[in-house]
Amino acid sequence: MGTYFDTIGWQPTIGDPSFMGWFTVFAYFITCIVSAKVYVAGDYTFQRKSQRHKQLWLAIAIIMLLLCINKQLDLQSLFTQIARVVFHELGLYEDRRHYQSLFILGILFTGVSLIAWLIYAYYQVIKNHLLALIGLAFLIIFVLIRAASFHHMDQLIGTSILGVKLNWVFELTGIVFIFINGIILWRRDGRKMRECQQQ
Repeated sequence: MGTYFDTIGWQPTIGDPSFMGWFTVFAYFITCIVSAKVYVAGDYTFQRKSQRHKQLWLAIAIIMLLLCINKQLDLQSLFTQIARVVFHELGLYEDRRHYQSLFILGILFTGVSLIAWLIYAYYQVIKNHLLALIGLAFLIIFVLIRAASFHHMDQLIGTSILGVKLNWVFELTGIVFIFINGIILWRRDGRKMRECQQQ
């Protein structure tokens, strides 16, 4: 295993040991917990098609957990290194920018398609999940674009304004959208559960 990692130039280490790195991990974890609580109490929260709503929040909780783990393992860097090795072996490395452009276009198309499908699937109750869906699509596109390792994209998201890096803003904005949506539904959970217990 070590020989394989040496070949691709990647080692499983802490990707971002800074305060903001660990703060983002904590934000992912707390948002995962909130999403899981929305899922557990979904029968009280959603009056119509509660299972469909619950499935969405279970998926969000799982994605938050995976992104929490990925934040410090930096698995998109592993993907990038594997892609480099494969492109070298296939003799395509010199044309990598062309393939990166196609990859970015594919990501954007996938992201837009995902948002469109989620809006279609939940259009009758979109107000319940709007912030979460926007935040989720935002995070997935952000992670995949980082995995593409476009040099000028890396420079853009690594830019600091008043000491605040744009990648912190992009990533935390997506997390906060999902967290706020989850908290709103979680508070509704508690209120409806109390009402049911009083009846």
